[in-house]
Amino acid sequence: MARIPKYTPVGSIPGASGPFPRATSSQFGGAQGQSLETAGARLSDWAYRESVDKLEKEAQIYANKEVSRLRAHYADRANVLRRSTDGDIAGILDGEMKADIELSSNNAPSSVAQNKVAVGLTSMLGTVRTRAIVSDHEFRDKRLIQSDESAFNNDLSTAYNTPSQLNVLLQGTKQRINNLNIDPVTKAELLQQRIFSLGESALRGRIEMSEASAKEVLSELENPDNDEQFAAVLKQTDKDKLIRHATATIRTHQAEKRLLAQ
Repeated sequence: MARIPKYTPVGSIPGASGPFPRATSSQFGGAQGQSLETAGARLSDWAYRESVDKLEKEAQIYANKEVSRLRAHYADRANVLRRSTDGDIAGILDGEMKADIELSSNNAPSSVAQNKVAVGLTSMLGTVRTRAIVSDHEFRDKRLIQSDESAFNNDLSTAYNTPSQLNVLLQGTKQRINNLNIDPVTKAELLQQRIFSLGESALRGRIEMSEASAKEVLSELENPDNDEQFAAVLKQTDKDKLIRHATATIRTHQAEKRLLAQ
């Protein structure tokens, strides 16, 4: 075991002599040095935390600013595209948004800001994309409805001028209406209305084609054996009107003949 040397102060204290332990660091300010070292470490930690907090705040400010700017931009952009584009806009917005995410990330002042802006924009633009897809579906449905209405008006004219095409027109009408995104009850009601309208237009066209054709239609309408057949394409009120119209048309033709015979 190591032996610790002793020393004896001489003449320092009258009447006192004997061994004393060696001097320690605390007798020469060692404790103060440790305190300074601890304080320095704490100061360094505080400065680091302040630096991290500042970086975090700056990153969040940048991310918030970019998200706010692009949210306003794409809200307006979607409206512009909807007015100027005859088709879906989700795909167009998707390409533009990916480019903006990359640009905002590249312009970020730090890697922290880069991560924050990427996460913020991806979330925000995901919402924009979802709304655009929903809008595309709604716009597509509206186009189908408008297309169906336009086609139906053409079908009415065709049914009148070419009554023999009635069955073909009815099949086309059924197919278009089945493709419409409307509730089943409304779809069934609309289909029935279209069928009755086309049936009425085709029979009216036959009546007004000639006196012989008018007589033929009148005979068919008044025959009880045909009631079920006509009920599928003609409302009873329209059937009654067409019977009166056929009768009046035949009388008109006969009156014209009598006038010409005079």
